[in-house]
Amino acid sequence: MPPFRFRLQRVLDYRSRLVEAQRIEVSRCAALVARARQRLRVVRQRRHHALASIEPGCGLRVDVAGQEALWTYLGQLREEERQCQEELTQASSALSGARARLAQLKVEEQVIQKLKKRQRERADAEARRHEVKQMDDVTTSRLPLDR
Repeated sequence: MPPFRFRLQRVLDYRSRLVEAQRIEVSRCAALVARARQRLRVVRQRRHHALASIEPGCGLRVDVAGQEALWTYLGQLREEERQCQEELTQASSALSGARARLAQLKVEEQVIQKLKKRQRERADAEARRHEVKQMDDVTTSRLPLDR
């Protein structure tokens, strides 16, 4: 009998490549999320330090220009924090979408692999039946039947 050959092997190979490409995409999205989280953490730390440097107005001399600049800086940091939060939300959304697509592709690949396994088992069973039949034919041709 000819060796087992899976007719859908090209499809399985293609699905495997799709899964691998999607794994890379998930890794890229995870890196974007990590980068966005780090950037947000840095912005929040800068804002915290800026808030800690605000002087209470109980002294006689208040640096109005310095305080005004500090409040402007804090406003810019709030805006930057909002942008970072938005970027993090978008990156997280992209990551969850990529993970869902990866799960879907894995299921599709597993279906084809299961089909391959079943066809392989059927081919092996057929090969065993063929071998047994040949052995039976050889046995019956060599041994005369007593009648």
